[in-house]
Amino acid sequence: MNTIYIGTRNLKQVIDEKKPISLVLLNSEQQADISKKDRENVKRMVSGALRHFYLLRFQAEQGFKRFKEDDDEIYLLVLALYQLRYAYKTTARFITVNQAVEAADELHLRFKDGEVRDYLQKIGSVPYQFPKEILSDPYKYNALFFSVPLWIVRMWAKEYGDEATMAILRSIGQKKCVYVRRNPFKISQEDLLYEGLYENTSFAKEAYIYHGLIPFGKQEDEKQGKAFTMDLSIQMALEKLPLDKVHTAVQFFGRAGRFAAALGIEIKNHGGKVLTCFDDPMNYRKARYLFEKLGLNEVDKAYNGMKEMVADLPQGKADFVAVTPHSSKLGEINKNPALLTLIHEEDMPSIIKEEKAELEEGSRLVEEGGYLFYAVFTMNEEEGEKAVEDFLDGHKDFSLVQKKQIFPHDFSSDGLYYALVRKETNGTER
Repeated sequence: MNTIYIGTRNLKQVIDEKKPISLVLLNSEQQADISKKDRENVKRMVSGALRHFYLLRFQAEQGFKRFKEDDDEIYLLVLALYQLRYAYKTTARFITVNQAVEAADELHLRFKDGEVRDYLQKIGSVPYQFPKEILSDPYKYNALFFSVPLWIVRMWAKEYGDEATMAILRSIGQKKCVYVRRNPFKISQEDLLYEGLYENTSFAKEAYIYHGLIPFGKQEDEKQGKAFTMDLSIQMALEKLPLDKVHTAVQFFGRAGRFAAALGIEIKNHGGKVLTCFDDPMNYRKARYLFEKLGLNEVDKAYNGMKEMVADLPQGKADFVAVTPHSSKLGEINKNPALLTLIHEEDMPSIIKEEKAELEEGSRLVEEGGYLFYAVFTMNEEEGEKAVEDFLDGHKDFSLVQKKQIFPHDFSSDGLYYALVRKETNGTER
């Protein structure tokens, strides 16, 4: 089976059609009659090519200037170059070259006779050398070396400085810890730690590092609702929140219900409840399943849309509202490098506008004396600190309680910005 042929079609769906890589790979496995070994090769090749996409695409464009960056010809070369540059120990070079030539023919790509073979045989046999104009510009060089778009590198350098930017870039590609949160209603800390699969961390009281050999999703603890995955950064933020007296908490536009589940665990003992809504039917179903598995159905309730949730909210107000909008997700690129192929600089104004609109919408649900929590998994001041500052400038009845930007290299976690603000009581202004 020609894995480069299948991989090129998959890469096109991820980048051009913006389909989740997990879904693309799953559909590919179901549609193509390929062996388990070939399935693993396709998964590794596509995932690896996305990790190094910007560098490999630059190399391909240097060799074939007549093609555009989103042409299928470039995608095929990206996969072939990945195999030659990074996977040559597991796949012989001549196999990669032959598969690339055959795939180009099968896909009816616009290469001339012998062009693909000659190019790959030449470039695949020597280490890649950066052009002089790239070596003379540290931002361009680091953007290509770490395979991160130049506009993102320059944005980080402007907002956080060169030293922090290098730390962020170095963290990309490093193996991250698998963090989970314990469900105290189903397992004690002693029992969770008994078999040695978990290590507790001092950064958050209920955050644990999973060390098991099999994926956590296949662990019995996960299946039985004794623990669930939750990144350390959001667990650290959660621990700082004043939840001891929260009666009604609201979260909207979450993902799979993990944050709402953690809220439910925190406020269950004093009779609190959590209402959360989703704008994606799949996430809505995942959340309902998670709440049931964790035994939180009497605490957490999911809604497939915001109107339904607001209509069911007592007095239309809550003493705690969490806004976790869709963002650029730049804080998650280490675990999902495909994000870097999907986000473009021109997309940012609309993303920021939507985030601010959701923050505004969330503020309307906060009762006097209540709290508004805002969190985005990103590293971008316009989406984080600046968005909150703009909100506070326009809402004198809210005041800042706490804020923090967490970087991936700080705790081997996702990058996260969060802020907590409080609505003043009796009409007083800050």
